[in-house]
Amino acid sequence: MSSFSAKNELSAFVRAVKNSKFKGITWEQVCTELIINGISAIIALLVSSLLGKFFAVRNLRNLWGLAARKKSKILIDKDTYEWLNIIIIFIIGLFVFSIVE
Repeated sequence: MSSFSAKNELSAFVRAVKNSKFKGITWEQVCTELIINGISAIIALLVSSLLGKFFAVRNLRNLWGLAARKKSKILIDKDTYEWLNIIIIFIIGLFVFSIVE
């Protein structure tokens, strides 16, 4: 059983790309896609945390909404929060993805 080695992993990745069916792919394209996807993922995380600053879900942690009213957050139920989170992340993610690409 061998231990993890970044050098071995990188060489295995290079061999996999070179032996790929897609011979037209270059390192520049791979790096560009990784950067674009990374930026989109970071923006999605930021949007999700920003959404948490304006909305609160009723639960035991905030005494079923009593503590959230003092912080001037809008109280919504869990399903609405999840749908709102998905929709906003999708829209902003597409926007950022389009700009970066």
